[in-house]
Amino acid sequence: NSAKLSKSGMNAVDFIKGNTKKGAKISLAAFADRAGSPEYNNILATKRAKAVFGALQKAGIKDDIGISVFGEEKNSVKTKDGVKQKLNRRVEVLVTQ
Repeated sequence: NSAKLSKSGMNAVDFIKGNTKKGAKISLAAFADRAGSPEYNNILATKRAKAVFGALQKAGIKDDIGISVFGEEKNSVKTKDGVKQKLNRRVEVLVTQ
């Protein structure tokens, strides 16, 4: 139920900052596991995307950043409804230079 970036998440932001050319297009895709209701998971995925967006902005990345929210749709690990799965709680970042 967290939208806070982990240490590895912050390391990813640092990597993106150091390897992204000015004017790049960045797309964020946010996901959640199936432990809550679909509505709650969309809200949580949105919070996660906004946390990554904020971290990128704070790191000085002011390029075009788009956000897509999938909630519990398109999980990387298929589970039944109500199942917690850490690998499904994520924000994927795509950088196009």
